[in-house]
Amino acid sequence: MSRFDEDDRAGAVGTLDSYLVRRTVCRLTTKNYNRLFLELLKELKAKDDPSVVADFLLRQETDSGFWPRDRDIREVFRSQPLYKQLARTRMRLLLAELEDSLYSGMTERHVHNGELTIEHLLPQAWEEHWPLPDGGGLGSVEAHERRQSLLHTVGNLTLLTGRLNTSVSNGPWERKRNDILVHSALSLNRSLPAQWDEESILARADHLSEAFSRRWQRPDGGAPISSVAGFPAPRLGAREATPVGRPATVQMPRSRRDVARHMREAFSGLPVGSVLTVSQITAVPTSQYEGGEISPGAVAARLRADNVPGIRAVPGSSPLSARKIS
Repeated sequence: MSRFDEDDRAGAVGTLDSYLVRRTVCRLTTKNYNRLFLELLKELKAKDDPSVVADFLLRQETDSGFWPRDRDIREVFRSQPLYKQLARTRMRLLLAELEDSLYSGMTERHVHNGELTIEHLLPQAWEEHWPLPDGGGLGSVEAHERRQSLLHTVGNLTLLTGRLNTSVSNGPWERKRNDILVHSALSLNRSLPAQWDEESILARADHLSEAFSRRWQRPDGGAPISSVAGFPAPRLGAREATPVGRPATVQMPRSRRDVARHMREAFSGLPVGSVLTVSQITAVPTSQYEGGEISPGAVAARLRADNVPGIRAVPGSSPLSARKIS
């Protein structure tokens, strides 16, 4: 006769929930789940002990079984464009669960009816009201790349009603923040700082990763793996998301790469005088970036800075294009 009672079963389900949600957020592969859970069932039958579930999952050390730690979640929240990588319904559910995790018992619990929409705090079209700190040159290229890399991360996302979302979408931060604080009752939005920049996005990512780790807890211990960053990353190319159900692994940022070198390599093998659009340059895989990985804005900024040896912007071109001159 099984020793499992209702509390034991609830604990086991919670453990499995944490395991699967953490792996989903880290976009770790789903291959071999059938084998993994069959092995777990065998251990449960042999030992009939509720602690088997967590102990078994903590022992997994491959990319097809590893249970991501809190530090892995933090790294993903700080670096990965989950808005593009997860289905919108999953992203919305994740933010809703984070909202519930931020409830402290001292504030009213907000009951949302499913009509909330995902909003980028730093707008996707940020150029008009959110200038970069460096007005030009190499610094502006690097600043543009950094901002684009954080645009779709969890720290820059929140939930708003559809009407409020439309009202505040691309406006300057002072007005946007004021409207959100006036109209939104969500804990996600109650502590937005007076200034919103890259450091604010990272700080909020850390805050939300802590809320995530409270909601989907993981016991200490496990296989000695330093980080999910060590697992092979998928080659997503120009695609913005991996379809639901398709195996995928975490892709962490590499060290800073050379935009100018990417542009020169994109023209490699082409004769002098050849012309490529910015989109074509970004689509070419090189030693620096996968095809479609680099931001078109970073390429355009470097072209306008006119500091890539052997390559010049084509005057008046639309779409913006580059010509190989040497």
